[in-house]
Amino acid sequence: MEYSESRIYLPGDDLRSIDWRVTARTGRVHTKLFHEERDRPVLFVVDLGEHMRFGTRRAFKSVVAAEAASLLAWAAVANGDRVGGLVFAGGRTAESRIEGGRHGALAFFGILAGFQDEARDRNATGGLEIALSRARRVARPGTLIIVISDFSGLRDPVARQLVKLREHHELLCVWVYDGLESVPPPPARYPIGDDRRTTTLDTRSSEVARAVSRRFDAIESQITSACSRGGAVLVRIQCGDDVPAVLRETLIGRGRRPGSRPAGSDGANPRVPANPLQ
Repeated sequence: MEYSESRIYLPGDDLRSIDWRVTARTGRVHTKLFHEERDRPVLFVVDLGEHMRFGTRRAFKSVVAAEAASLLAWAAVANGDRVGGLVFAGGRTAESRIEGGRHGALAFFGILAGFQDEARDRNATGGLEIALSRARRVARPGTLIIVISDFSGLRDPVARQLVKLREHHELLCVWVYDGLESVPPPPARYPIGDDRRTTTLDTRSSEVARAVSRRFDAIESQITSACSRGGAVLVRIQCGDDVPAVLRETLIGRGRRPGSRPAGSDGANPRVPANPLQ
């Protein structure tokens, strides 16, 4: 919701929307009026790095991330918002500027598709931190920033970037992970590989199983803490999930557009626009 004007307080107005500055200046109680913000900029930050090219159910994490980004981008267009994107992988970053309507969405989809076949760079580091830092520089205040990643590279500097982003922007984090990362499979030897090499995951070893669980628990704790401290919305998607259903349940089901505050949290009463995810 966007501030419109202030007027004299009337009985029944929400006390949380009182405009204290105007009230102090005029000596009469005023309340703020809001209207639904249209044409809001939405910036996607999508991680398609090497670690996202993994999955044991339905699709790789990178494919699920692209699917979620596409659905949310069309939802933003339906809301009348402008869309842009920042996609990174293998030490390379590409951007599409924020534009209105289908032009912004299609330009964003273009760089998403280009990165699906991006050359892999196992030695690339700092991708998420660099991308978030770039997002802070290019996004104007009030932008809805949607970060989609498995957050496997989440460290204190990255967590701080998320908190800083929330100071001037709305923030939605979409955490994509595979079921094998959260719960180790039954004790056995599992071959795991790509087009370069093959290795074996031996979950017969209790230490290996504990290590898998500890790694996932650490990522979950970090991303949950970062979103909680920054007041960001967190959406969890597993590779085997029905992505549109998850987004409907966690976002549309709350009666809010992605990244908006709950009704009444700032004195406003937002109306949810029509959304193609429904």
